[in-house]
Amino acid sequence: MRKIAYVVILLLSVVASATAQHDYLQDIQKQEVKEATEEEQIARGDKLKVYTLNPNTGDLLRAPIDTAMLGFYNRMKAESRSLAMGYLGNLNSPWESKMFFDRPLYHPQFMYMYGLHGMLIDPLTARFYDTKSPTTQVVFLRHGDVQTREEEIRSTMAVNLGKKINFGNDVDYIYSRGFYNSNKTKAISYRFFGSYRSDRYEAYGYVGNNYYLMTENGGITDDAYVTHPGNFAVGTNEFVSTDIPVKFPGNIMFNSLRQGTARLTHRYNLGFYRKGQVEHYGGDEFQAPTMIDTVVFVPVGSISHTFNYTKSRRRFKVKGTLGDSIYPNLFIK
Repeated sequence: MRKIAYVVILLLSVVASATAQHDYLQDIQKQEVKEATEEEQIARGDKLKVYTLNPNTGDLLRAPIDTAMLGFYNRMKAESRSLAMGYLGNLNSPWESKMFFDRPLYHPQFMYMYGLHGMLIDPLTARFYDTKSPTTQVVFLRHGDVQTREEEIRSTMAVNLGKKINFGNDVDYIYSRGFYNSNKTKAISYRFFGSYRSDRYEAYGYVGNNYYLMTENGGITDDAYVTHPGNFAVGTNEFVSTDIPVKFPGNIMFNSLRQGTARLTHRYNLGFYRKGQVEHYGGDEFQAPTMIDTVVFVPVGSISHTFNYTKSRRRFKVKGTLGDSIYPNLFIK
């Protein structure tokens, strides 16, 4: 009886966790959608819709798309990911939010990918589109001087074939030199995606690759450069972050990650048809939608299945030798 009670408690905990996660994602969705002004929602209408999938249940979650031209520099910098975060002073370095509810709900099984949320393809952030006309979005970021410059170019293309089929691709390239010695990173991610949506059957799939390269410097050699920076300033000349000595200068140590992914989520919806009303947008893009009579499908249940194939690899490479002064025991003998 005790074992049966443990099993029941475990099942209830799993169901409660999944329900809480689903509600949390829905709350985020509602909050993000409300950020668009009423004029923007009327102008966009149903011409462009963006979705993500719940990685556990396959439910569609409406996602916002960034088309604003103001505040771009604030949204693209690393500090915009959370109110408080810890990272290595680099746009593309591993990071973690210090706010519990800003941390990702999806944790990769390949532990070396943890900390790269939002920079690489994962099931929670992979997007699918529904658009009445072909859409392309290109984002380019470049800031900083020659020593600390950070650059990113990202593009998305999506097109519909009729009302049910959509396909497209994403490409994201980042090169960042970082604000410390031997701190540069480089990453490229690309994805080809497609979706099919009908009343009874839905399918969402993509194939893509992630490549990530990060130079390791082992950390700074003296904490006093951070705790007492005035001790190292010479006259009126102040040192910059790239002047702080590190354990492994000269870009001699690299950490690279490669990951290929193929994922397919499909579901069959159980339900019935009945008379109802749907929103209809006229020819004027600023015209408010009107309700028209039609036959709508009412789902009452669904059967879903997800196939996921992931191949991950990590390599740690050192140019030359590290010596025995810092790490005397590099390997188990």
